[in-house]
Amino acid sequence: MYPFEVNCGMDIVKVRNTFPTLQIMGGIPKSQIARGKARMDEILWLVQEVLKSGGHVPFGDHFIPPEVHYELFAYYRERLNRTIDAAGTK
Repeated sequence: MYPFEVNCGMDIVKVRNTFPTLQIMGGIPKSQIARGKARMDEILWLVQEVLKSGGHVPFGDHFIPPEVHYELFAYYRERLNRTIDAAGTK
């Protein structure tokens, strides 16, 4: 599924549990990045759960909007990279 659009109400963990072999790309709600680090940590926890079963390439569900300040974007990317790296070592 590309892109997995969270903003339209899709739940990435519920979809993964219902369709365990579905290949997913996206799944990070781009508009939520601007809401701060705590919100990003919540979202990336969900991504971490889905990465455990494989078949997921996580990234923003479209272009990252211009209202996302660089500091928040950098935090998002750094945390996402660490989350992906951790999932790949298991």
